Amino acid sequence: MMGINTIQITDKYYPEIGEISNIVDNYAYWLNKKYGDSIIVAPNVNDYQDTKPYKVIRTKGKKEIDSLKKQDIDIIHVHSPLIYANIALKLAKERKIPLLATFYPQLYYGVKERMRNRNMKKLVNFYNTVDFLYTTTPMMIDILKYYGYEKNIHLIYGGTDLIYDNENRLKDKDYIERLHNIDVTTNILLYVGSLNWNKNLKLLMDSLKNLLNFRQKFKMIFIGDGPAKIEMIKYVENSKLSKYVIFVGEISERFQLMKYYAQANLLLYPLPYDSTSLVIREAASFNCPSLALKDVNSLIKDNYNGYLSENNSLSYAQRIISSLNERNKDKVNKKAKETLAISYEEVVDNLYKDYKKIVNLNKK
Repeated sequence: MMGINTIQITDKYYPEIGEISNIVDNYAYWLNKKYGDSIIVAPNVNDYQDTKPYKVIRTKGKKEIDSLKKQDIDIIHVHSPLIYANIALKLAKERKIPLLATFYPQLYYGVKERMRNRNMKKLVNFYNTVDFLYTTTPMMIDILKYYGYEKNIHLIYGGTDLIYDNENRLKDKDYIERLHNIDVTTNILLYVGSLNWNKNLKLLMDSLKNLLNFRQKFKMIFIGDGPAKIEMIKYVENSKLSKYVIFVGEISERFQLMKYYAQANLLLYPLPYDSTSLVIREAASFNCPSLALKDVNSLIKDNYNGYLSENNSLSYAQRIISSLNERNKDKVNKKAKETLAISYEEVVDNLYKDYKKIVNLNKK
């Protein structure tokens, strides 16, 4: 059955750069391209012009959107429900159509610890009213059940929209080396994401200091911005790491981001909690493995498609060194790409199968 029309509702969307924005964008793009009209509902942003090949309806906060009632909709999928839960519930009830939701780790870890219980109770109350619930990691299933979710929970994994032409690798390598004055024999370490201390960046900074003490030759490139940046720069200066660390800032142009992924030897991913791991999948599509933490990341198998470390700076630094010198690192790089670099087209193909089943059940 073709022609299922969907609404993707989110309060995380462009121009805000992040994992949820990227996921929702790719859902709408591929659904619209292959399976019917897909519309994104997102907060209004002054002076921002949407240029996507699908329809985007902007709204101010909780205000009801009359235009949504006029849309031909078969299913509603909510990605960040704290603002739009009531609108989604009311619309689904009025139209007698299924309501789906995805619970992302950011919705749990992205709020202050003292606010989590209240936040989670609100979320779970909403999730108990929907017809179908996804989450992105096994750990989140346990968290949802702990807070009282009563129905089945379905895992959905992320993908990558980055497709790289290897013929550009030498040209891009030369470009990055010239841009940042990097010696051709230097290992490039990469971090992509927000610069926030809750991302375990203190461990990462201490690990870099250990690498310096171990007389390692490396360049650490941080791509992203955030509240920890000023303190991180001070740490670099005080630790005599200035020659080894580069802060690029946020990169919104995906083609520019690909040049960094293509040249990196290792992606550093020290998050102390399980996540959607978008950047791990992105890096893997360039044969770049990631170093994550043991007992936290559910995607990586140590020495198979990436590397794992204990949650302390000495172990993390030692694991950086050992992974860069691993005899079978070419096999690990290859497995990272084979097992982790799933295209969003494939992800959405599977998502559509679920949509189709849910819509058909709703008609019975």
